[in-house]
Amino acid sequence: MERLYVDGKIQVLVATSTLAWGVNTPAHLVIVKGTEFFDAPSRRYVDYPITDVLQMMGRAGRPQYDKQGVAVIMVHDPKKSFYKKFLYEPFPVESSLHQQLEDHLNAEIATGTIESKQECIDYLTWTFFLRRLMQNPSYYGLEATDPDSVSSFLWSLIDKSLKQLQDCGCIEIDDETEAISALHLGRIASFYYLSHKTMKIFSSTLQGDMNQCDVIRALCNAAEYEELPVRHNEDNLNAEMLPLLRFPPPTHLVDKPSCKAEILIQAHLGRTSLPVSDYVTDTRSVLDNSMRILQALIDISLERSWWKTCYSTMKTVQSLLQGRWEDDNTLMQLPHISSTNIAHNIEKKMRVKGLKALVKKYNRDREDCVKVLEQEFGPQRTKDIARALAYMPDITVKSKFCDEKKKYVEVSVIRRGHVSSRPGAPRAFTPCFPKVKEEGWWCAIVNGEDIISLKRLSFGAKTNFKVYLDDSVELMRLLSDGKLPKIYMICDCYLGLDFLIQPKRV
Repeated sequence: MERLYVDGKIQVLVATSTLAWGVNTPAHLVIVKGTEFFDAPSRRYVDYPITDVLQMMGRAGRPQYDKQGVAVIMVHDPKKSFYKKFLYEPFPVESSLHQQLEDHLNAEIATGTIESKQECIDYLTWTFFLRRLMQNPSYYGLEATDPDSVSSFLWSLIDKSLKQLQDCGCIEIDDETEAISALHLGRIASFYYLSHKTMKIFSSTLQGDMNQCDVIRALCNAAEYEELPVRHNEDNLNAEMLPLLRFPPPTHLVDKPSCKAEILIQAHLGRTSLPVSDYVTDTRSVLDNSMRILQALIDISLERSWWKTCYSTMKTVQSLLQGRWEDDNTLMQLPHISSTNIAHNIEKKMRVKGLKALVKKYNRDREDCVKVLEQEFGPQRTKDIARALAYMPDITVKSKFCDEKKKYVEVSVIRRGHVSSRPGAPRAFTPCFPKVKEEGWWCAIVNGEDIISLKRLSFGAKTNFKVYLDDSVELMRLLSDGKLPKIYMICDCYLGLDFLIQPKRV
């Protein structure tokens, strides 16, 4: 449509407000047909942000053809004077720091920049927020600008924000000294750029025995998805998609952003067709945010020693990157293997079980594998499958447990097959994920249902590393019984390539 419009084949182009940001189609005449949109969470029509109106107006005028452009804004009569003032007079820029102060303070506390309430006040004095507060106090709810009123206003704002952070389990405040220190949840929120509200949700809802469905539901309840648009009539589309899902959410939630996020994720894992193109764009947004939220879930599970929840979250990361459920046949991650029957047929002809065995066979007997695949799929499709198999890691893992004053597990990993020509980890084969992904691994030290330690790593041809263990009561009891903890090597981008190693004592 954009090309046809630029070539003059069509005279009028109708675009949504969001599309207006992306198309490069200047026109002599631009009409903004209304300045409101339906906001599903609040169930009412709200005004477009001023930046959106400016962006749409900015399409007026063709530099190589026109000396001027024309922009027409159709607006409700009571707002006419506001838009006139906005268009013809300079409009002041106001701060929004006070609306999201909690997350900013949490980040500064987590890094050690702020350690007391007084330092919170000092922090605000260096911000644009304070400058605008003094020049436009009524906008921020400040009644007077004398020093006492300003000081009282700032202390009230800081106390409110710190109390919220404390209630969310992100910080701890000493009642006597008023010293502030970051807690584990606060550091996680700061590291992964997550809202303190998300930490509060996770703190109250996460459990130690969660499966993949539970993890997906927890993920979609994160505050980061509150801004996911549920457009007009999309609640009906959501309701129509529920019967197509493996674990349909409750029907009464179809107009909620969390429910829509869950529908899009389950549709992604089940390779379910989406009803409209907007859902494709929304799925990309949901997947983009999912990785850092899931990494935070892994860290929370580690802090609480929840191995089952941690493992389910890792499997969910793999599933989202490949667009498959964790219990799907692992061969279905390869191109053109779209069903369980096809996957079982390939396993039977190849005499392998699962993706790990096929990758090993491919690296050791490539000609034989290609011959079998060509008989089943033909030359062109076989090239696609072979290209994907070349990405898959074929690794050998060895480990040993060193029982010295400082106990640690030493792990050695060697990769066969494809190794990236550039330094670092090779690029992963993730055609269903909207972003480029480098291959990574988790090394988890596990004792029964408890996870003792976790290390994230990436490597090329080979790597050696050590994981040091704390002298916990559980570990000491395990060693006194003559047993050693289990070691899991888990790939963060492929299903079915995990390793369970039993280390040797040195």
